[in-house]
Amino acid sequence: IMQKRKDGSAALLDQELRKYRPRIVRIEVDKCNYRKEQIASNQKRYTRFVERVARLVEHSKNKFQTTIEFMNPGTGKSRIEEMVEDLEKLTKKMLQTDKLSVVQTYYNKGVNNYEELKQACGSTCSKLSILLEEFKSSADKFCAEFIGGCRLIDGEDNEIQNKTLTATLNEDNKKQNSYVPEEVEFYKSRTATVGSEYSEIIAGLRPGIKLLKEKVDTLNKFKTFKQEYAEIREDLQVLHGLGEKFGAPKREMTHKVRTCYAESAANEDYINKQLSIITTILSAAKSGVYKIVKLPFTKVKASCVSEQMFEILRALRPVLIARSKFLHLLRCDMSRSKRLKDVYFMKENFNGYLNGIPVVEDEKSPKKKGKKNKPNDDIEVGNPFSQLVKEAIQGCRVAFGKLIAGHKATKAEREKKKGKAARGEKEAERKEPIEGEVDRTIPDKGLPAPIENMLGRELARSKEKLLGYQQIFREQLNRLDDILAEIPTVVFGDILKDSRDTLTLKEQDLMEHFKKTYATLSKSREVHRLKLKPSLANLKAENLEDLEDAEIKRLEKASSLIKSVRSGILSEEKRVLQKFVVRVINACHIMHIMFDSLLHPSDNVPDDARPPARRTLKHLMRHQAREQNSSPPEAANDSGLERRKFLTLKYAGLKLSHKAVMKEIGQIIKKDDVECSKIVSDGSGNAIDVSENVISDMNPLDGMDSSPDITSFKNRCNKVAIRTRQQIYEGYVNSLRSRLHDVFSQIRFKQQEERTWSEQFAQLCAQMKEP
Repeated sequence: IMQKRKDGSAALLDQELRKYRPRIVRIEVDKCNYRKEQIASNQKRYTRFVERVARLVEHSKNKFQTTIEFMNPGTGKSRIEEMVEDLEKLTKKMLQTDKLSVVQTYYNKGVNNYEELKQACGSTCSKLSILLEEFKSSADKFCAEFIGGCRLIDGEDNEIQNKTLTATLNEDNKKQNSYVPEEVEFYKSRTATVGSEYSEIIAGLRPGIKLLKEKVDTLNKFKTFKQEYAEIREDLQVLHGLGEKFGAPKREMTHKVRTCYAESAANEDYINKQLSIITTILSAAKSGVYKIVKLPFTKVKASCVSEQMFEILRALRPVLIARSKFLHLLRCDMSRSKRLKDVYFMKENFNGYLNGIPVVEDEKSPKKKGKKNKPNDDIEVGNPFSQLVKEAIQGCRVAFGKLIAGHKATKAEREKKKGKAARGEKEAERKEPIEGEVDRTIPDKGLPAPIENMLGRELARSKEKLLGYQQIFREQLNRLDDILAEIPTVVFGDILKDSRDTLTLKEQDLMEHFKKTYATLSKSREVHRLKLKPSLANLKAENLEDLEDAEIKRLEKASSLIKSVRSGILSEEKRVLQKFVVRVINACHIMHIMFDSLLHPSDNVPDDARPPARRTLKHLMRHQAREQNSSPPEAANDSGLERRKFLTLKYAGLKLSHKAVMKEIGQIIKKDDVECSKIVSDGSGNAIDVSENVISDMNPLDGMDSSPDITSFKNRCNKVAIRTRQQIYEGYVNSLRSRLHDVFSQIRFKQQEERTWSEQFAQLCAQMKEP
């Protein structure tokens, strides 16, 4: 059974194998056809690969050409062409303006645009290089993909011949197929050829990048633009006087003119500061405070307010005269009048002169050797304002002339070196004239019009400055004139206050001494009074005589004390009065000299902006008298200045009425002393004649009923000084009477007490001596 089954299976197998024998032949045919299809597929793939690479090459070329044309996407024009047009427009604008700042702006704009163009060109070149690298990598990728896809069928292995068709078809390709080296090498070589052709194309495109960069870097229009700018800038610098070289004369002139302005402002500020100091003193004096104003970093030499004001006015005089000459305002001769002794210019301070006696020295007196007295009008004054400005402008004009001549010579040599060909090329570049082009030609004679205009503007500005300085100086003089009218009140008030304060202190000391000493004598008197009471009436004659002697000695001491205190007070009054009178006279004399020597508004040129005041017949007659009585012609110098317009007057001296007052007071004191002598005597009159003493002590003004007359100008401040002097003097003399009356009445009361007590004591002693 088993053998039968085995034989049946073999027969069945043969039968079945016979069924499949025709399909084996068909599989072989199919395998051959499949290989043909693979070869055709490879050929198609190669064709597609070549077409793909061709498209890639075309796309690369188009994209490269589009990018390398350097087009502006907004306008559709080449950036280089636009740059050339912009430079031409900017050059045209530079030629149409005469302002260097505008030209510089246009040039900076052109340079910035060119720099932006270079940056854009650099980024474009970088972009093109990256683009070519991307194209090369894409081509290499295509070649690798094509080579990797080249697979051809070589046949079946013996090991798999007996497998079924289904298993064969489903078998993995690594076992079913194999590469054919010859055909793969063929396609590899063809692919390498295509890649090398593409590399050659890319290598052919690369020089275009360098050419674009060189084209932008070496843009001829930009070089021309820079040359045009250099020429325009140089021409404008010459025409307008600008730049480091051609602007040097203008800067030097500006420095000189600004220095002149600064010095003028400094002098103006100095005058304002000095006037403000005097104003501060005057405002404080109105409230009764006479205090020296101390400035920081300044040592004040004055000992009182009057001296400080005199020192300020003395320092102001040369400054005012110099500034008036500097501002072209001085029209009168400010030399010192020969009829006045100008003492205060020869003193270091006013302390000695204020406290001394005014002495009028003879002008013909011999001068001391070794001392050179400079004339009063010898004030160092530089060139006037307008002359300084004109000199600066003239120096600038000469310097510009030299620079322009040198520039012309240099330009001629430069054109000579370039030759006619270069000039012809430059003229050919600009065949058509530019509309609105500024004429930059330098005149053969004289300076260019812009420089002349600049110098004219500087001169006009200096004239405006001068008018402003003149107006301020006139206001300062008016302010000074008002201050001078207030100074006499403060000066005499300071003298009066100092005299009263000194006298008050001395009198207080004397009265304190008198009260203390008299209190001791009053105690002694009370003791003597107690000893003479009725309970003590049985005194012995010897004790009574001793008591009388002690009382007489006490009365003598009281009488001497009263006389000495009264004499001391009178002496202090005389000393302070003498000093007061001398200081008042000297201060008035100094003020007149000082006020006359100072600059007044009428000494300057009148202001044309203000209409002249209307003149009446009275004013005209005064003017004629002023012309006749003004300083003589020989007092004026040779400067061509007019004589001062003030009328010279002789002001009466101060009437010394204090002598009669002191004589009257002396008679009262003499009478009181006689009465005081009767206390210890019987009225025989051992009193001292103080009235003669009073007169003899006033030796400096002895024999003079009034102070010397003062010859000075007729103006407001001198009149105020005379009027204030009289008021202060009369006020002091009137207060002298009332003050001495109050003081002497107190002493007279004590004297009357002593006189009454001496009489009572004598009566009591006489009664006790009776049996």
